[in-house]
Formats: sequence, structure tokens, C-alpha cells
Amino acid sequence: MKVELEKLIVGARKAFAQRDFTQALVLLNRAGALAIEDGMGDDVLVPILRGIGDARCGLEDWSGAEAHYREALERMEQLGLADSAEAAGLLCNLGYLLDKQQRFDDSEQAYHRALAVGTREKGPDHYDLVPILNNMAYRFLSMEDLGRAQALLERSLAIVQAHVDPDHLALVEPLNNLGELYRRQGRAWEASELLLRALRILEVKVPDESHQDLIVLLRNAAAALRDAGNAEEAEVLLQRAERIEEEK
Repeated sequence: MKVELEKLIVGARKAFAQRDFTQALVLLNRAGALAIEDGMGDDVLVPILRGIGDARCGLEDWSGAEAHYREALERMEQLGLADSAEAAGLLCNLGYLLDKQQRFDDSEQAYHRALAVGTREKGPDHYDLVPILNNMAYRFLSMEDLGRAQALLERSLAIVQAHVDPDHLALVEPLNNLGELYRRQGRAWEASELLLRALRILEVKVPDESHQDLIVLLRNAAAALRDAGNAEEAEVLLQRAERIEEEK
């Protein structure tokens, strides 16, 4: 039974890597049924429940994901893990799906608890806090509170920069996020600097012209350059993005 369970979990991980959330859900549902049938404890069931929640999130089944996340959290509490780093990650995911339903009061509680637990367990500048800070920022962006979103995204970028080399691929997302925020604030020149830096890193680390993130960055950087008054360079980037899309 244990071998079969491990095979299902490994298969689910591969499905997640391929973004096949339907297959991941099927495999994890089987794994959960096997674990219950074999009388396995909450220490086995909790990661399966979280995985089912993640798969349902991928399928945008928000209510189904929420039910599994909350059950996992309840079982973690029974295990004495309510204040663990794993609980912080789960609360972060819960906040994300609540945001997707525009339940911002509920997501605020989830994020603040996640941040408090994560900070207590790992410290205020640990890399594991980055997803929590990013999700909190997206919540404020959804509410058009750009000032508080900015503070969170700047903190997120600072943490990533403190942990990786200046040209590390992990910098692409936070640079893009903060650059897009600056553009929304009318800070076009600062935005273009961040977005062009992200673009340069991606081009070196992932030299694949068809990469979807490259198209997004080209368009974002072009928009910032155009807003900053550099229409000629903006047009070059925009034409490149359009050419790549045509060739896909």
C-alpha cells in the first residue's frame, strides 16, 4: 500500500510540473483514499490535502480548494504544527484563493497570520517570506492601494536580492512586479530601468525566443519606455514581441 501511495504522489508531482492539474487531482484523490483506507495519520494526509487544494486552485475551483486547505490547517493544528513554516505557506495559498473571490477581509487575516508565523519561524528577511509578501501586495493592487503594495514589493525584491547573485533568474519576477507597479504610479523612468534589467537577465538565463515570459517582459518594458518618452526604443521591443508571437 505504501509503495502504491508513493507512486501516486510522484505521479502527481510530475503532473504539477506539466501544469496538468486535472491529472494531479485524480492521482491525489486516489492517494487520499488509500491513506484513509490504510489508517495513515494526519502527517500523511496533510500534504495530500494541500496538494488537492493546489490542484483545485490550478483548476480555479476556489471553493473546493478552500475546503481542502482548511481541513489541512485543522489537521496541522491537531499535530501541533499550527505555527510552523509549513502552515505559513498553506495560509499564503489560502489567502490567494480568497483574493480570487474578492474576499479581501478574509484574505487579510490569512496573510497576516502567515507573515507572523513565517517571520517567527524563519526571521524577517528569510526567502520563504517572499511569496507571502507578493500575495499581500497583489491583494492591495486589487484594492487599488498602490502605496501599501509598493512597500511589500520593494521588501520582496530586497529579500531576493540579498539571497541571490545580481543576474539570477529569481530576480526576473520581482523586478517585473515592482516595475509594473512603478509604471502604474507614473514613475515611468524607474519602471523602465527595472523592467529592462529583468529583460536582460531573462535573455541571458533563458535564451529561448518563444518563452512566454520574454513576450510579457518585452511588452511591459515597451510600455514603460513609451511612458518615459522613449518611443523609438519602445517600438523596437514591441515589434520584437509581435514577431515572436507570430512565429509561435
